[in-house]
Amino acid sequence: MGGVPPLTVAVVGAGPAGLMAAGEAAGAGAAVTLLEAGERPGRKLLLTGKGRCNLSNTLPLETFIEGFGANGAFLRNGLHRFFTAELRHFLAGIGVETAVERGGRVYPAHGGAAAVLDALLAWVRGRGVRLLARRRVARVAREAGGGFSLSGEGFSETADRVVLAVGGASYPQTGSRGDGYAIAASLGHRIVPPRPALVPVVCREGFCKRLAGLRLRNVGLRARPAGALSLDVFGEVHFTPFGVSGPAVFPVSGRIGELAASGPVPLELNLKPGLDASKLEARLAREFASAAHRTIAELLATLLPRQLVPAFLEVAGLAGTLAPSRAGAAARQTLLRLLHAFPLTAVGTLPLSQGMATAGGVDLREVHPVTMASRLVPGLFFAGELLDLDGDTGGYNLQAAFTTGHLAGRAAAQP
Repeated sequence: MGGVPPLTVAVVGAGPAGLMAAGEAAGAGAAVTLLEAGERPGRKLLLTGKGRCNLSNTLPLETFIEGFGANGAFLRNGLHRFFTAELRHFLAGIGVETAVERGGRVYPAHGGAAAVLDALLAWVRGRGVRLLARRRVARVAREAGGGFSLSGEGFSETADRVVLAVGGASYPQTGSRGDGYAIAASLGHRIVPPRPALVPVVCREGFCKRLAGLRLRNVGLRARPAGALSLDVFGEVHFTPFGVSGPAVFPVSGRIGELAASGPVPLELNLKPGLDASKLEARLAREFASAAHRTIAELLATLLPRQLVPAFLEVAGLAGTLAPSRAGAAARQTLLRLLHAFPLTAVGTLPLSQGMATAGGVDLREVHPVTMASRLVPGLFFAGELLDLDGDTGGYNLQAAFTTGHLAGRAAAQP
């Protein structure tokens, strides 16, 4: 007599969340089919951390959750089950040793993203997962007798359970085209409108083009939107031909984009955050006093990167050839003010396709936070960027993908 056949689980999307879900479901005894739209799985994973693959972060759990904003609480239960220590232990078990670097960021010790992807693929194949490439799922339907049918151009599959791990809509060239939103909506789920997250900000000022390539380290960035709370961050700001980017910009870029939809958002760069007003004023006074044979431009070059000086003078309304002795007290006060509040004007962000992550997605109120199961459709589960979760840079989003994939895969395999 034959035994009870195993549950069949279809995982849609072979990114980090989908690979984790497929391997966990197979390890729990399910017969798993992993459907990938592209020719190769994990293409977006290969881009993370510029190929170095920032996997997670060793921050305390509650601090880590704060990196996801208001929706971070959804991850609390899941992270108690599978967080940084568990992920590192898992990766070591499949042959990927990890190392902790500046800011608590966790990276593969050797081989970067390619090593992680190769190990994940070997793991899922070793667990018997049936991996099918070039299977772009266009439709998932609940069958009257139970289970699901999945179909796309030239193929169809059936399964008892489905894990949607299709990704968001950023970097569409990697296969993240937002297909999962339409599928989830067709099954009755509400979709929070997708928008770019961790995305460069577009500024009005023409001098940004001349400053392109300049990287300012250890500066403050403040957004001062009308009628809203200020956003304050600290870190590295990169000038681009169209505005600003970089680690200090990304955490607030999504919010800036939302605010800019209603009008320009004033920004301020604190170029000397380590000096309070009195110390900076004393420093500037010393520079003026010792600048008998220098111009204002030459004086500023002792305080700022040379590439920034012409734009700084343009905003200050001062000629670079002016002698400090002739500048006067008003000019000194202008320079003092701009060193702590150099103005920019955000008018938007680059499009969703240029974001490192997608904000918006499946409404978290309709998903169980412990199992990633749909509260609306029995047998349906979600994982990864398709959910309305977007975190800071520094390993947040990959950890969330692995955590939600781990939970969804295990739960989907349960009878």
